[in-house]
Amino acid sequence: MKKNLLFVAALCAAMSMSAQEYAAVPATFGTDAVETAAGTELGSSASIVMRTAFDDSYKNVGLATGNYTKFVFGDVVFDAANGLQGNTNPKDIDGGSPSATLKAPATGAVIEFEAKADGYLYVFGKLSSNKNYTVFEEGTCVGYRLVMQTSDPVLEQLDFTIEGVGEYNEVVEEIKWPETYSPNYAGVDIKANGMGVIKFPVFANCKYLVNAVGSKISFGGYYFDTDGNTEVSLDGDEPMKTVLMKGADGGTGIYDSAVSKEVVSKTYITVSGVEISQPVSGVNIVKSVMSDGSIEYTKEVK
Repeated sequence: MKKNLLFVAALCAAMSMSAQEYAAVPATFGTDAVETAAGTELGSSASIVMRTAFDDSYKNVGLATGNYTKFVFGDVVFDAANGLQGNTNPKDIDGGSPSATLKAPATGAVIEFEAKADGYLYVFGKLSSNKNYTVFEEGTCVGYRLVMQTSDPVLEQLDFTIEGVGEYNEVVEEIKWPETYSPNYAGVDIKANGMGVIKFPVFANCKYLVNAVGSKISFGGYYFDTDGNTEVSLDGDEPMKTVLMKGADGGTGIYDSAVSKEVVSKTYITVSGVEISQPVSGVNIVKSVMSDGSIEYTKEVK
């Protein structure tokens, strides 16, 4: 049974220091794809074990994009020169897309994380704005927060949350590409790459599957903490820090039935990117400022 997230947060706040753990993928695969069996361990710490979920071929790849060369979690730095990429696009048991069917992947490049403690997991790597990402907890598709610094001047930084419902944070609607959540999305496939992180709560004795749909996941490893408040940023060889997630930001922003928030104000954004006070006929992006200071974007057709 999952613990209530508020209880976990309160417990962690009472601790003198949030526990943190991390692991990077090994650099021993090389640049040629190597057949790798399901269950191959890729890294571990006291609370997390990272493995390949299914048989697939993996190779080492670079994750750096633009001038950024490092992922930074608090005071922990990961070199973006080394990542791991699979070979096969994930499919569910019936051969369908996990982001559309919401059925757990059964084949392909999928990473499994086994949690031995409650906390928050940050999976980092090179992401694509036109690929769907899914997270499954014990077979249930669950919500997450994704933030990536894209290489596209229109998209810029993408920051959105897939909201789950109920105790199990279950996703009940098809997951779309990250760029469709951007207020600057103009109805075309921008297909921008960028360095980013997928963050979600984890619970002891649960296993999680993380993958890209429509592509092979390229990732560098994971970071784990117990309160969800680690600052995440990108950096370069010269000082050029860009923050992806602020520290002490209240966690992932993932829906929790015990937390309520209200819409404070609304504005509308046309598909061409113009912000207006009233919706127009056709497709509108609704920008809602919430009572907790967060901003949410939804699509509305009038």
